[in-house]
Amino acid sequence: MLLFDSTTLLLLVFTIVGLCFRRTTPWLGVLLLLTLLVMYLHLVVEGFRWQMIPVYFTLMVCTMTAVARWIDLLADNLSLLRSKLFAGLSAGVGIALLILTTLLSYAFPIFELPIPDGPHAVGTTELHLIDHSRAENYTLNADDRRELMVRIWYPAEQPIADTLVPYWRHAIERSKAVTNNTPLPWFTFTHLGRVPTHSYWQAPAAQGETQYPVVLFSHGIGIGWASANTTLAESLASNGYVVVAIDHAFIGSASIFPQGRVVVFDQATSIAMSQPASPKVQDIQNKLHSSTDWREQVALFSKATTLAPADMLGHVTNALSIQVEDQIFVLDELERLQQDQRNAFAGRLDLTRIGLLGMSLGGSAVLETCSIDSRCKAGVNLDGFHPKHIGLSLNQTPFLYLNRFDNLLYRSNFEKSEAAAYSVRISGATHFNFFDFTIMSPLYRRLGVLGSIDGERMQKIVGISVVSFFNQHLRGELHSTGWTRLNSYLEVTFTRVDGIASEV
Repeated sequence: MLLFDSTTLLLLVFTIVGLCFRRTTPWLGVLLLLTLLVMYLHLVVEGFRWQMIPVYFTLMVCTMTAVARWIDLLADNLSLLRSKLFAGLSAGVGIALLILTTLLSYAFPIFELPIPDGPHAVGTTELHLIDHSRAENYTLNADDRRELMVRIWYPAEQPIADTLVPYWRHAIERSKAVTNNTPLPWFTFTHLGRVPTHSYWQAPAAQGETQYPVVLFSHGIGIGWASANTTLAESLASNGYVVVAIDHAFIGSASIFPQGRVVVFDQATSIAMSQPASPKVQDIQNKLHSSTDWREQVALFSKATTLAPADMLGHVTNALSIQVEDQIFVLDELERLQQDQRNAFAGRLDLTRIGLLGMSLGGSAVLETCSIDSRCKAGVNLDGFHPKHIGLSLNQTPFLYLNRFDNLLYRSNFEKSEAAAYSVRISGATHFNFFDFTIMSPLYRRLGVLGSIDGERMQKIVGISVVSFFNQHLRGELHSTGWTRLNSYLEVTFTRVDGIASEV
């Protein structure tokens, strides 16, 4: 909880206790006025939060009760108000509401993102791009073209004004989209619009380097969105990279276009993905997760493909192909932006040093794009895999695979790589630990959605690995100390192929 809302909660506990006494004393009035003042500061400085509604209600009731006593408006019922039974009941209800607020704030907290570790301040902005050469596959109108929102983080000058952007822009619209078709109320995640980041909105670009290497990011399918790895994006930008994150429309949770137009995750894909696997397929999946031999994995995947529901595999494969096309389109657009003197990035992008980074299905798309587009000089896959990529040759593209410890489905790509390949396996992590979800709420770990690893520790491991990898293969820092730092994390198992020099 934040400073003023937690202080309000504490003062309100003392106020309820005071109201339980038979006589109203001056100190109770002072305490109540102080509580109201702190509540006012909470609303002005920290803003209204739905998790605090029980506290707002309790304070209102306490204020009305105290005022009624002081002006003797309840003279006829004063004996009832002073009765131990009524006082105990009031106190019990009040304390219960305060406990409810505490639990809601615990489950949906205003969390803090780790401070970026690089020397630069971080700026951020958005672009709206339209691929006029491509029809939109997810709509019925043949005239619709593929549209994308793109979020950019970049090294920036320190702004004079405090223009830090919240974690979720358009939080109300995004929360409504995420909770659509769920039992959760629409406002459940609006508090993410009050979570501060370390990025300054449209700050002037830093004047240090003439050009900065570029990292293109793609999110996962379903729950993903462009800023899902904000911590990692800010870390890269603070270390001198321009991070360009694609909001893949209809593939992520929600894309919010100009004038507030919202596009949500494709319903047909969602339904197909929710279909349970058959017992035979589930048995093959269990064997896959326990297999360390990529040749055996090839055979198992081939068998599973013939048994898996065609609808599910078809929808996911279609989404994967569209993500690859989106990535190639955005790479083309970066070349246009580089030449367009009307935008802040003209001449500032080093398009000879481009890395691709993806999480989940986005990581699978990175694998494919880097195998067919020579502009990709280095790739990172955060716990992503698709059957069609087993044994895929990456030619001369260096690659980093970060996976939960029990995910070995990348082994064929890793062992058959023709270029430098790195593997970082993290014990105590689940798939959802690989983006900012890992620090959003302690409740998710208790529910088993997240692994046992501490969320901030997980983000440090991912950040060190990704920044070190790109420093080595985009900046040419062959003696990066980042790999050595991984030695201090007992959760990490690090391996490499092709005899690439490393301090590990």
